[in-house]
Amino acid sequence: MVFNRSLKTDIKSLILRRLVMAAIILMTALFAFNVAFSQTGMNIPVEITWSDQGTSFRPSSVTLRLFDGNTEVKSITLTSADQDPLNTNKWVGSFDSVPYSANYTIVEDDVTGYTISGNNATPVIDNTTAILNSQTGTDRNGSVQLGDANFVLVKANVSNSTRWYLWTLENYSGDKYTQLINALKTVVGDNSITINSSNYSTSLPTTFTLYSLLFFDETVEISGSEGNITYDHSYLFTDRVSAFYYGNVVVATSDSVVVTNVENVVNTYTLTVHHVNEDNTQFAPDVVTQYDDGDTYTASPISNDHYSPELVSGSATGTITSDMELTYVYHPLYHDVIYQFTGNVFPPNANTLLPATEEHLHGSTVTVAQDPTATGYRFLGWKINGADAGTSFTMPTSDVTITGSWEQFDGYFEPNIDIEIANGPEYYRVLETVPFTITVTNTANYPITNVVVKELMSGAKFISGTGYTIVDDQTANIPAIAANSSVVLYAQYTIPQDITQTLTNTVQITSATAANYYYLDPSHDYEAEVDFDVHAWQDEPVVTGINSNSTTLYYVLMLTGAIGAGIGVVNINNKKKITKGRK
Repeated sequence: MVFNRSLKTDIKSLILRRLVMAAIILMTALFAFNVAFSQTGMNIPVEITWSDQGTSFRPSSVTLRLFDGNTEVKSITLTSADQDPLNTNKWVGSFDSVPYSANYTIVEDDVTGYTISGNNATPVIDNTTAILNSQTGTDRNGSVQLGDANFVLVKANVSNSTRWYLWTLENYSGDKYTQLINALKTVVGDNSITINSSNYSTSLPTTFTLYSLLFFDETVEISGSEGNITYDHSYLFTDRVSAFYYGNVVVATSDSVVVTNVENVVNTYTLTVHHVNEDNTQFAPDVVTQYDDGDTYTASPISNDHYSPELVSGSATGTITSDMELTYVYHPLYHDVIYQFTGNVFPPNANTLLPATEEHLHGSTVTVAQDPTATGYRFLGWKINGADAGTSFTMPTSDVTITGSWEQFDGYFEPNIDIEIANGPEYYRVLETVPFTITVTNTANYPITNVVVKELMSGAKFISGTGYTIVDDQTANIPAIAANSSVVLYAQYTIPQDITQTLTNTVQITSATAANYYYLDPSHDYEAEVDFDVHAWQDEPVVTGINSNSTTLYYVLMLTGAIGAGIGVVNINNKKKITKGRK
C-alpha cells in the first residue's frame, strides 16, 4: 500500500509539472504571436453608402480619417472612381498596412448637403466598416414655408413639351382667372403660359422642400390631359421641373389681378477653382462648390508663406449664371541655391567640401559660400553661368546653380624681375636710344618654363639676346630658367621728340609655368620700373658767338654727329624702381 501511494504521488507530480510546462509554452507562443501580429500591418476596408437622388448630387471626393484615440494615423480620399462596380451607390476603399490597434475610430469629413450615419465608427479587424451619407434636402433653400402665399406655379417638361401647373388658395375663374394668367405671364416673362383646369388646383400645399430643383415632401398628383402625372423624387431630380414660383395674388381696386413677391428657384451651377504650379502641375486639389443661379461667390487662393498666388483666369468675385472655372497659379517666393563641383579633378573628400543647398527668398541678398580648401588641390573659384560669382548676389525668381572646379596643386613660385640702364648719361636728347637690361630670376628650387615678359612702355621694344625669343616688339618668351638662376633680356627706346621730362619704362612677367602642379603665385604683379630724363635742345645755355634763335647749327650738328661730341655722355641718374609683387 505504501508503494502504491508513493507511485500515485509521483504520477500526480509528473502530470502537474507537465501541465505547468505546457501552460508556459502556450503563454510564450501567445506572447510571440501578439508581438509578431502587432508588428505587422493590418487592413481596414471601408465603404461609403449614398442615400440620395443620384450621382449628380454627390461631391467630387470624400475624405475618411483613421484615428487611434485622438491621434490621426492615416487618411484616404475616395472619389467616384472608387465606385463599387456592382453598386453605384457605394464607394469602397481601405486603410492599408496600418499598425494593429484596438482603439481605432473612423471619421468622415463633413459632406455638404448630407447627414452622416456611422461616423466615429469603431472598425472590426478585416471587416468592412460602412458609413452612410443621406441627402438632407437642406443644401439649398431648405424647407420653404409658404405662409401667407396663396399661389404656387411650377414649370415642368412633360412629354417633350413645356407644361405649367398652378395651385392657388382661392378659386379664380372667368375674367379673374384670365387676369391672373396675364399677370403671371408678365412676372415670369413667358407669354406661352397655358394653364387649363386640368393643370390648375385650389388645393394649395403648405410646404415645398427645395434642392437644386424641386421635390415635394410627399408624392403630389397633378391631373393632366394625358392622365395622372405623379411627381416623385426620381422625376423631380431630372429635368422635369425647371422653375418654381410662389407669392401673393392681390385683387386691385381696378379689378385687375396683381401677382407680388414672386420667387424663382433657379438652376444650380458649379464653380471650380483650380490651384496649379507654374508648370501647370497640381498645387492643391480643385475646390468645387455648387451655387444657385444668381448667387454671389468669392473664391480665395490658398495661403502659403512660400508662394505668391496669381489669378490667371476668371474673377475672384461675381455672380453665378452658369458653370464657371477660375485658376490660381502659385509662384514660389523661395528658390534654391545649389552648389556643384564640375570638371575632371576632385579632391578625395569633395563631397564633404560641397556647401549644402540653401533656400532663399526672391529679392534677398545671398552670400556666396567661402572657397573650400583641400591639401594637394587648388580651388578655382565659384561661378554662376560661367561668370565669377563674387561674394554675394540678389536672389532671382528661379533656382541658382553655383559651380566650382579644382586643379591639383603642389605650391606657388615667385620669380623676380629687375630693369636698369647701365652706364647711361645724365639725360637723353631727341633721336637718342635708351638701352635697358632686364633680369628675370627664378627663386624656386626647380626649373620654370614659358616665362612671358611684357614691355609696357609704348615705343620700347625687345632686341635679340641669349636665352629668350622675341614674340613681337613688346613681348619676349623665356623657354626655361633653371632653379635659382637668371636670364637677362635686352630692350631699347628711341627718344621720339625734342622734350624735357622724366620717362618711366615698366616691364612685367605676365605668365610662367612649371613641372608637376606648381603655379605662378597670382597674388603678385611681378613688375619692375626704371626712370630716365630727357632734355630738349632749347633748354641748354646759349653757346658764345652763336645765335641762340638759329636752328641751322642744330641740324648741322645732328647730321655730322658733332652733337654727340659736343654734348658728351655722362652717367644716368640711375633712378630705378623694382617691384617684386604687391600683395
